[in-house]
Amino acid sequence: MSECGREILKQRNIPLPQMDLFPTGSQYISSYLEHLERYLQDSGKCQIHLNCEVLSIGRSSFLKREHINSSKRKGATFRALIYNSAENKERFIEDVQFLVDCSGTWNQPNHAGIGGIPALGETRMISSGLIRQHIPNKERDAKLFLGKTVALIGSGASAITSLNALSSMANQGEDVEVVWIVRRGGEPYSRVADDPLPQRDLLYSKGNEISRGNHQVLGGRVKVSYLQCANVLEFQEKELGAGKKVSISLSIQISNCGFRPNTSIWDELQVHQCYASSGPMKLAAALLSAGGGGGDCLSQSSHGPETLCSPEPGFFVLGMKSYGRSSAFLLKIGHEQVRDVMTLIDKQAKEIVQTGG
Repeated sequence: MSECGREILKQRNIPLPQMDLFPTGSQYISSYLEHLERYLQDSGKCQIHLNCEVLSIGRSSFLKREHINSSKRKGATFRALIYNSAENKERFIEDVQFLVDCSGTWNQPNHAGIGGIPALGETRMISSGLIRQHIPNKERDAKLFLGKTVALIGSGASAITSLNALSSMANQGEDVEVVWIVRRGGEPYSRVADDPLPQRDLLYSKGNEISRGNHQVLGGRVKVSYLQCANVLEFQEKELGAGKKVSISLSIQISNCGFRPNTSIWDELQVHQCYASSGPMKLAAALLSAGGGGGDCLSQSSHGPETLCSPEPGFFVLGMKSYGRSSAFLLKIGHEQVRDVMTLIDKQAKEIVQTGG
């Protein structure tokens, strides 16, 4: 929670969430974010448009290739093409002076195939629901997984969290058989010494135990087979050393291979992107010089307002999306980014007024 967010809850006599809890996303929304949303609605200074997707963003009067490195773009407004799913209509939001993209990466999962491109049939299997790309919800998704043989692809925190969710489902109903598939050999998780996040260490420890064949850590109703295989979606008949082969009949697959930003919505803006992470270049360079976002993510801090600037004046990318394909982003970094970008907006707004823009 940000200092500002905590202050708003106090002003509205809403109890602060307990600091020693580990909320799920839905719990975080109900205990914190929904209160802030009501505050913003009540303020009369903010309009929140629900059920909307931004399809494309551009400058109102300039094409992408026009006025490169020119101050002329600074005074031009943005326009955004919006789709409202509740109304099934598109419309424009126009005359926008500053635009901040905080849309994250959750709706843009990585592919599971070799080299990051889709495996054979992957796109079709996602469309048909045979591949799920997010952590299962134990209440909503139980019927999809109970009594099934499930392939789980990935070796990050999401993968072991998905295993926990499947275990929780199985303890309330039928058995679940899981084939956990990873690309690299050895233990999947690097534990942090004296980890300040005990829940993270618990997840990583459990994942490493499973990789060593200690399946009992998930209880009696989940059977886990751990398989290291490079071609993760074409493994049903692969040689596993010494001519051995494995053939597995699967019911459904969970692909937890990380996320990437959807940068197509700002194709018409002059945004300098990192060739490796797909994040904004200045911040990507700062993260790289600080160790590439590696090590313990808790030790990070914001890299300052200037790293949030792009060649497109008045346009900023914040939050998870600003880190590109890196998973090291923290909410506390996002809160610092918001403070930094408001400083930049205030400064640029004054410059626009002074120049008569």
